[in-house]
Amino acid sequence: MASRSKVLRGIGFDPGKVNCAYAVWEHNHIIETDVLEGIEDVITLPDFVQHLARLLDWHKPTVCGVERYQLRPGRGFVGNMELVNLMIGAIQGLCFDRDITIYLVLPSVHKVWAGEVCGAKKVKSKLSTHTCPIYRDLNTEHEADAANVIHYVVEKLLKR
Repeated sequence: MASRSKVLRGIGFDPGKVNCAYAVWEHNHIIETDVLEGIEDVITLPDFVQHLARLLDWHKPTVCGVERYQLRPGRGFVGNMELVNLMIGAIQGLCFDRDITIYLVLPSVHKVWAGEVCGAKKVKSKLSTHTCPIYRDLNTEHEADAANVIHYVVEKLLKR
């Protein structure tokens, strides 16, 4: 397991129905954010895995955090969840193959933490990580979520 003092570089992921945002954390700062093209169906999964493998091999993180979506009965459309779960599985598999410590983090957990620690505010009754001063310059809420996931992992989970 990675310890906080040994985390030189980490990557946070926020898989979604269209793409997968990521944020690279190094020495207490987000140094890069972007999105990987997601998967439209199981046929495009190998392309996603190939792009993800290149990202991991380029950055060589010691830890990764992944936003894990938790489905709540009666709360919205679930049709894309199989694709999101395939992306999460691909991230886990590639991390395990590379001996990268990985944490799955529920959105409510890292977003509440962002409200308490980073100053996240509610937008349309939901906490928005993009309202945190440290994430305001990122292009999208999706990338801010990925950044907050790895920030949460490094600062909260690895400090234990």
